[in-house]
Amino acid sequence: MEKLSDIAVEDVLAGGGEMGALMRAFDWAATPVGPVSAWPQSLRTVVGMILTSSHPMLLFWGHDLVQFYNDATIPILAADRHPSALGQRGRECWAEAWDTVVGPQLKAVMERGETAWNEDQLVQLTRGGLPRHAYLTYDYSPVRDDAGRVFGVLATGQETTKRVLADRRLQILRNLAAQETQARSVLEACTRAAAVLAQNRADLPFSLLYFREAGAREFRLVGDSGLTSEDPARAPVLVPGDPTAIWPIERVLGRSGPVMIEDLAERVAGAGHRWSSGRVHQAMILPIRGDEDKPQVDEVLIAGLSARLPLDHEYRSFLVATAGQIGRGVASASAQASAGRAATLSAELSRLASLFEQAPGWLVVLRGPDHVFELTNPLHRQLIGHRDVVGKPAREALPELEGQGFFELLDRVYRTGEAYVGNEVLMQYQRTPGAELEDHYFNFIYQALRDSEGEISGIVAMGHDVTEQVHSREAVGRAAAERDIERRQLLTVLAQSPLGIMIAEAPSGRVLYANAKLADVTGRDLVPERTEDYSEHYHGFHPDGRPIASEEWPLARALQGEVVEHEIVVAEHSTGRRSDVAINAAPVRDAAGNIIAAVAFFRDVTVERRREQQLHDAQRLQSVGTLAGGVAHEINNQMTAVLHFAGFVLEELGPEHPQATDIRVVLQAANRATRVSQQLLAFTRRQVFQPREIALHELTIGLAPVLRQLLGSDKTLEIVPTRSTWSARADPNQIEQILINLVANARDATPTGHRVSIGVRDVTHPGATAAEHGYVIPPGDYVLLTVTDRGHGMDAGTLARIFEPFYTTKPVGEGTGLGLSMVYGIVKQHGGFIEADSTPGVGTVLRLYLPATADTPSQPRARGTERRGSGVRVQGRTRVVGQPAATVLVVEDDLAVQALTVRTLEMEGYAVFSAADGEAALDLVRKRSGIEAVITDVIMPQLNGRQLYDELARLRPEVPVLFVSGHTATATILQELLPPGASYLQKPFTTVELSDAVSALLKQRR
Repeated sequence: MEKLSDIAVEDVLAGGGEMGALMRAFDWAATPVGPVSAWPQSLRTVVGMILTSSHPMLLFWGHDLVQFYNDATIPILAADRHPSALGQRGRECWAEAWDTVVGPQLKAVMERGETAWNEDQLVQLTRGGLPRHAYLTYDYSPVRDDAGRVFGVLATGQETTKRVLADRRLQILRNLAAQETQARSVLEACTRAAAVLAQNRADLPFSLLYFREAGAREFRLVGDSGLTSEDPARAPVLVPGDPTAIWPIERVLGRSGPVMIEDLAERVAGAGHRWSSGRVHQAMILPIRGDEDKPQVDEVLIAGLSARLPLDHEYRSFLVATAGQIGRGVASASAQASAGRAATLSAELSRLASLFEQAPGWLVVLRGPDHVFELTNPLHRQLIGHRDVVGKPAREALPELEGQGFFELLDRVYRTGEAYVGNEVLMQYQRTPGAELEDHYFNFIYQALRDSEGEISGIVAMGHDVTEQVHSREAVGRAAAERDIERRQLLTVLAQSPLGIMIAEAPSGRVLYANAKLADVTGRDLVPERTEDYSEHYHGFHPDGRPIASEEWPLARALQGEVVEHEIVVAEHSTGRRSDVAINAAPVRDAAGNIIAAVAFFRDVTVERRREQQLHDAQRLQSVGTLAGGVAHEINNQMTAVLHFAGFVLEELGPEHPQATDIRVVLQAANRATRVSQQLLAFTRRQVFQPREIALHELTIGLAPVLRQLLGSDKTLEIVPTRSTWSARADPNQIEQILINLVANARDATPTGHRVSIGVRDVTHPGATAAEHGYVIPPGDYVLLTVTDRGHGMDAGTLARIFEPFYTTKPVGEGTGLGLSMVYGIVKQHGGFIEADSTPGVGTVLRLYLPATADTPSQPRARGTERRGSGVRVQGRTRVVGQPAATVLVVEDDLAVQALTVRTLEMEGYAVFSAADGEAALDLVRKRSGIEAVITDVIMPQLNGRQLYDELARLRPEVPVLFVSGHTATATILQELLPPGASYLQKPFTTVELSDAVSALLKQRR
């Protein structure tokens, strides 16, 4: 992108006539604005617009309100200010009007950011070295810099001094004309005229009307305004030729023109008085001629001249016209009884037409109800393209105005006599017949004219073209409205964003905007004023726990030009809770590439990151589970053989045999390996799940003797009185495994003399705090099982890993690291959740949430201190000789497991057949009708256990089937392979478990 410093000043300030050349040559670096190369884009744009505009425009910029203006503004500034106003501070340029008008108006626009409209504003200006009245119609519009702040004010408008003066003076003339037919005497006419003149002190600071009777020499004061009775200039009587008189009226008696009094103060002082009207230094004595044919002057007007107005042609013409109008009033009063009043009125209107020629606006006189054009001035003729309209009715002369409402307004004024004033009224007219209609806006007035009888005889219309003024204001208004709409739309988008958003100004770091969502994400309600206050306001940390300094925050770095993408910050809320926040930040540049601001987006990713961690942990645990499942499968099959064959050997040798001890060691090792296998299966959730409705508190009480024996006599087991009435659908054997593991861990962590507590209660979990523990707990009803110890506790690092398989804090050889992993797997298999809290030196609490059910719990079986499945029952059994108890078919693809199963059953007195796969088993069933029960592995090659079951149901539906398995298929797959209500025995199994299972099976014979 092209930098501003690379762009020539001629390109930035191109065109613009005289002011363009002055701006290009001006040393801007010496002003607060600085060199052109440093100008912001907003300033360049506005200055370029000013230079190319044909309408007066002046820009105040910056804190010092430095000025820029175009050629159209030069006449307003005049030689007193041009060209010195360029680059000048506003206060210096407009010093005489700064405190009263200009300064307060600019301040209001800068502070409020709203456009201000001023129409015909009176401003005291120095012109030609003298203080003058100037009238300006303008608007002040706020101009924003590249950061969106109000940094300047654009003044657009025009000087209306001539129009205001013309309107004001014309109003006096109209008011005087309105009094023409009202007076019944010369004295009354002068009194009425003085009252009218008193209405315009701006043009006539004071006025004196003198009249002398026919044949008299002195003039008497018959009307005045603006002076008190003590003023020496207000002489009650004037005698022509009096050398002591202030007013030398004799100088106008022999001439038709006015006489200027330039040295008014000196003349008053020379008469021995002090002149008090200090702002009036000049006056004009004007003869009043009521009758043009009358050579003698009997009425005189003395008019004080305003020092604030230049005595130009218009001012002089006004004074002459005023004297003439008073003269006509005097003549009208004198001729009140004469029969030629109508002719006199017409003659007076003709003389009035001469004033129309000099009017600064367009003027027309319309006669009669058809509004026939009687008089038009040059401006009106120019307006309508010099068409010949005199003598024509308005509707005929200007047909394009039909339907625009103007003719109807004329009709109403003529009918009612009420004047109509229009401001900025649109008129569409043609310059020439057949031409395109042009749109122009006018300020105008329709005033009724009355004859000597007071009847309405016509209408005088006057007006000014204000089209450019209207268009300028509308353009400024549209631009402001568009900017306001864009701003509101942007603020709406930012406010409704699902992200927290903050915008800061460059390079100050001042915070410009922050939406409401930001408080939700950061947990802090208040917003810092500057980015350098971040560390004090926002308590942020790097993921490794280090505090974040203010300059390290992404938004602060973006202000330096850095683009920050998805940076994780740990935000500490005002409540102390912490959350993970992802922040994206980037600088905002202007068209020249300069950084003007920076924006940052904040998003709470706490749940998202924890779910990612859960997925990672689940994938890691799944990999471990796959390996563990394979190992457990081999252990189950091999330990089944080891346990049983070692048991057979021990039975043959007898308990006193020298090698019996060795065999017992083998059995102990095999049992330990079996327990490890069971823990692996529990952790990987690959045990067969056999749930039923149970009351956890009753199960805990039933298991209490075993738990107390496990805990040892040096520690106390407390069963907390229950507050639970709900049941849980769970596998009681697996829940017992959980309790045994948790109590064993508590025993190892609890010093002598301390207590381990187990409690059960009903809870309704809201689910709102689930993400705090690394997973989501759905809202609902749960039975909560709590195990609490007062042991040495764990630090945060240990607590985070307690459910990892093979992780242990015990010495080598004292723990497998699978106990809590098994607990975790069982709880998850039940659809529950587990939480752990621990404090070093205080103890540990484990909470198990199991989904509650409304079903009635099954009765728990009685438990003693002896655990089933701890070894192989080989004693107390008597081999049955003679008639077998029943005929059983064993189907097992593992030949070692098949052999021990056959041998065990035979020792129990059963007649046993065996087969290595399902097809062979079906052949035996077809050939031997005496088979009363079938024991089959679940997963086998060719024909699996379920398929064999289905075939048996078709061939021999009365034969019951017992399924056994040591395979590490998932519990879901096992449930799919097992028929509903099937009998199942988990490998490895003991002799007792196998015998009990077969006995129970035979009782189910169909």
